[in-house]
Amino acid sequence: MDGKERNPRSRVEHFVQIWNGSYNTVRDCELRFATGWRGVDLDDGAHHNRIIDNIVDFVGVYDDGQGNDWGDSIVIENAHNNLIQGNVVLHGAHNLLRVKGENNVIRGNVFDNSWSTVLAPGLGGRNLALMGRRNVFEENIVRNSGASIDKAANAGMKAEGRDNIVRRNYIYRNSSEGIMSESRSGQPYAHNNHIFHNTIYGNDGPGWRLEMYNGGNSPVGNVFKNNVVYDNRQNAFNSTYDVDVLFKLARSSTGVVAGSLIDGNLIYKQASGDAVVYIQDGGSRQDLGSAEASFRDHIRNNRMSGVSFSSVDPKLPEDFDLQPGSAGIDSGLPLTHTTTSGNGTEIHVEDAGYFTDGFGVVPGDMIRVGTQSDVRVVSVRYDQNSIVVSNSVQWSAGAPVSLAYSGAAPDVGAREYGLSNNVGGPAQPRPPRQLRISR
Repeated sequence: MDGKERNPRSRVEHFVQIWNGSYNTVRDCELRFATGWRGVDLDDGAHHNRIIDNIVDFVGVYDDGQGNDWGDSIVIENAHNNLIQGNVVLHGAHNLLRVKGENNVIRGNVFDNSWSTVLAPGLGGRNLALMGRRNVFEENIVRNSGASIDKAANAGMKAEGRDNIVRRNYIYRNSSEGIMSESRSGQPYAHNNHIFHNTIYGNDGPGWRLEMYNGGNSPVGNVFKNNVVYDNRQNAFNSTYDVDVLFKLARSSTGVVAGSLIDGNLIYKQASGDAVVYIQDGGSRQDLGSAEASFRDHIRNNRMSGVSFSSVDPKLPEDFDLQPGSAGIDSGLPLTHTTTSGNGTEIHVEDAGYFTDGFGVVPGDMIRVGTQSDVRVVSVRYDQNSIVVSNSVQWSAGAPVSLAYSGAAPDVGAREYGLSNNVGGPAQPRPPRQLRISR
């Protein structure tokens, strides 16, 4: 589907609109040059649709001549239980992806919003905004955000809303933060999001920023755990942003770190011990060790040493593989623990918000409980902090619960050493069907 020319001369307004539609699949398409706000649009209760292995390129207008942009390449608005998988999404004038629905799964995609080759070096936009509630964003590549017409630098992604899961992603070489989480007018929540087992590398600003603006509700309960936060703040635009983790929560009624948990991460810039945190009204800019001493219930167990990637200049997911003997291997923490001893298929844990049953669109997580064999999650009762698994297991009180892993303990970062993870990559062509060759 080809609009022929980049905006404002494109001849296509939208590529796909699914409103109140269900069980539709859009697969193996090339969608280029749309002039509207939404390239692929799921809304009005759309559910159980699949957007798989497509190329979505050039949506919206980078500059309308008055300093404004518009255009989100893929939008999930009032829609639930949909799958966005294996797509390559490029050149979205405002966002490559915007999610405001519930129980959607976004996995194995490439989001790259550099416009350097078509406009000028350093130009682009933010990659995506994950909002809504209880969505899963996993195994994606999020890279190369750039300067938009109305903002000199953009984060790799927003992780906001409520109860969202962000895990196993590669977030690198973006022009500001790797991940930002904000509560503000129009999007008032940054509550109980779980950001874990990601590799956040080489971004110009902090690895993660949490901030409250006027009109937002006080953030609470966000988790940042088992992430590699390495060689970021490459070109921070002021000293406040020249940190690895940033809290700006002076307006919040939930405290200066808003009940967040920063736990088990490997945080390092260029030298051991150089990790820095900014906590507004809580000591301002300080080294990570001082922050852990002052906020020991919320900032703890983090390591300040570098990792050894398979490449010294990583650009592709495989370049971020941990080398044998690297820091991060077998040094991750359990995601949660059981609260009681027992046996059977329903397991009560301290925090079930790390896990998903796949919402009926993908298989549930494979997890490990204590020293038992890995089992699949078939249901999560979030209101009861319980997980139902496929096979009966036995556990003691306080047993560790993690995603499946190889070795003595989980690894820190996006890829588990010794296991094959699915990661975003270019859509692969499939063999043609009903092919006839004539001479």
